[in-house]
Amino acid sequence: MDKKLLAKHAIRLVGVGWFVYIMVQIDLGSVISFALSIDPFYTVMLIAMLVPILFLKGARWQVISRGLNLRISTVEAVDALCLAQMTNLIIPGSLGDFVRVPYLTSRGNPTDKSILSLFIDASISVIIPYTVAVFSIIEIFDIPLEWDTIILPLFWIVGGYIVYRIIRMTIWPWFLKARMQQLNTGISGELLFTLRDNMKKIGKKRLIISLLLSLGSWFFYTIQWSILAYAMGFEITWMHLAISFSVVLMLTAIPITVLGLGIREGVLIFMFGLVGIDTIRAIAFSLILLSISFIPSVIGLISWTRDPIFDFDEITKQEKITDDCTVEIK
Repeated sequence: MDKKLLAKHAIRLVGVGWFVYIMVQIDLGSVISFALSIDPFYTVMLIAMLVPILFLKGARWQVISRGLNLRISTVEAVDALCLAQMTNLIIPGSLGDFVRVPYLTSRGNPTDKSILSLFIDASISVIIPYTVAVFSIIEIFDIPLEWDTIILPLFWIVGGYIVYRIIRMTIWPWFLKARMQQLNTGISGELLFTLRDNMKKIGKKRLIISLLLSLGSWFFYTIQWSILAYAMGFEITWMHLAISFSVVLMLTAIPITVLGLGIREGVLIFMFGLVGIDTIRAIAFSLILLSISFIPSVIGLISWTRDPIFDFDEITKQEKITDDCTVEIK
């Protein structure tokens, strides 16, 4: 096997390996016993919270897609999200989301705009949790926000912009002229040269609405976590749960594990440990969330068996696009 390919697959097992290590180090029987002690009423509530979460996420993507003149309903968007959740069972990080592209194209939508809708949706979805996560990390590790710690990043930003302007005025026109014909004939070129027009087509109103929908789904996720924390008798504030969720969401997007295994447990052990919650209860909390996350995957599997709009070779091709950051120009 090619060494590069071997390393690529090996790095995806980092999180799984860490998960196995954590499980070996604790009393798994105590974890399972504690998890099963939850009142079934709260379990039903946790599952019920998936409805507004999935609906808001589907509506967010649909708003963006409609702005690009893509044909998809909110129900179809939710269906595609469940398919993506199913695919994420075997593909690390959030790369399984790319199955939404063949889902759109199978309904007569163009590939370039389908990919663009996915990237815009993904970008908007992380604004709120990543912002919360970054500021919480600054607070947790007591990183001083003084003038000398701010001026250096600003210096690099300004310097980078100056370099960008120089390149735009010198090298870029020559490069653009040399590559224009090739770029215009491929998906990469279509995305590059129509990006500005497509963003205008979506409009500020739709972007703001999609951001508000993203805020709504983030809020319901934190409510779901709060319900579980209450059911397990945790003495923890909503704000700390919201911060913990945001950090988990940010780190589990890194494609070094599947379903966030290992990464989520590590973050929760650390974050919950700050408020006196022991490892056993933190792992039980994580495993319950993991179990609930299988429900959209099951729905996605049922949907796929009824309408197999992609095969796993297509998923691999879509994943390769993200690895290479290019699309073959024909």
